Amino acid sequence: PEYAPAYNNLGAALRATGRVDEAVARYRRALELQPEFPSAEFNLANALLAKGDAGGSIAQFQRALEQSPQSVEAHNNLGIALAAKGDRAGAIAAFRSALAVDERSVHAHRNLGNILIDSGARAEGITHLERAIVLAPSEPEATYDLGTVLLEDQNFAGAAARFQTALKIRPEWPEAHNNLGIALASQGRIAEALTHF
Repeated sequence: PEYAPAYNNLGAALRATGRVDEAVARYRRALELQPEFPSAEFNLANALLAKGDAGGSIAQFQRALEQSPQSVEAHNNLGIALAAKGDRAGAIAAFRSALAVDERSVHAHRNLGNILIDSGARAEGITHLERAIVLAPSEPEATYDLGTVLLEDQNFAGAAARFQTALKIRPEWPEAHNNLGIALASQGRIAEALTHF
C-alpha cells in the first residue's frame, strides 16, 4: 500500500528480523510519501547507525529532531552517532540535550558519563554513571561501566563491589566475571578470583 505508516511499520518488522537494508528502503519510501514523519526519520536514523553509517544517521537524527525536538531518544542516539564519527564535543552536547529534555534518562546519563570519562572529565563522568545507577538499579550496564573505571583507577575493592552487583543482576556476564577476577586477584584474593576466570 502507498501508505507511509505501513512502510514505516514494515521497516520496523524487517529491522527486527535483521534485514536492515530492506528496512532502510521501506523507511525511505515512508519519507517519500510523508516527508514530515518524525518516527520514520528516527527509525531510518537508527537503521543507518546499525549498518555503521554514522554520517547518514546523524543527518536523519537531526531531521527527526527538527520535527520532534523533545525526543530524548533522538538526542541520545544522535550523541551515539556523533561519538562514532569521532565528534566528542558534539556527542557531549547531544547527551546534554537529552538530559535537558528528561534529566531521568538513564541511557543519556550513562552515555554522557562514559564519553566524559574518555575525554578526561572523570569526576563529572562518574557522577553521571552514578546517577544512571540510582535511576535504574536493575540495569547492570552503568554499574559495570563504573566498575571498569574504578578498576582503571586501581580502586580494586570498589571495582569488585560494582562487578559483584552487576553479576547479581546478570549472572552470566563473561566480561563482568573476568573483570571481577582481575579486581579480586589485584587484592591478593586469588582463590576467589579463580572462580571468575
